[in-house]
Amino acid sequence: MKIREYVKKYIQQGINVERMLMENCMGDIEKIINEIFETYYNRGGSVFLFGNGGSASCCEHIAEELLNRLQNYRVPLSALSLTSQPSIITGIANDFGFEKVFSRQLEALATPKDLVIALSTSGNSLNVINGIRLARLRGVKTIGMTGINGRNLINKVDICLTVPSDNTSIIQEAHMIAGHIICAAVEEMLFGEQGLDN
Repeated sequence: MKIREYVKKYIQQGINVERMLMENCMGDIEKIINEIFETYYNRGGSVFLFGNGGSASCCEHIAEELLNRLQNYRVPLSALSLTSQPSIITGIANDFGFEKVFSRQLEALATPKDLVIALSTSGNSLNVINGIRLARLRGVKTIGMTGINGRNLINKVDICLTVPSDNTSIIQEAHMIAGHIICAAVEEMLFGEQGLDN
């Protein structure tokens, strides 16, 4: 395959998935926006995010945009990616096993006023599933983001954004698009278009 044809095919695949995201997933995106708004506005809670590999990077990106800002200067929001502290992750993995790296952190941090968001393109990662189980046992609301084959995650969370694809990189790109939409909408709902003056 020629490079140009490969690039066009890949971009077109992403465009098709984004179109399906718009056509089929708007209700779930709206529910996620409302749940994050409720967490901050009515419960005064925090948002905890976690996932593996590329999903871990997405979690850190979304957490930064919630905590710091996306478009407007405004009050910071309490958000933490559980993937961002290597000494904690490796310590837990060494002492309790990699399957506990998220649930152990949530055991220390999560309360019923908080919200947990798990990203897993496969929906089958044991450490992600264990984190969701722990959160639900504690009465914490849960959101999942996965791909079309992510049944294990879909069936364990309160709300799930299921990207209609089985291509890992396309799913991750769709999660970031949804993440940007979600962060922008939450920022607008909490602070309005202008946010706070710098």
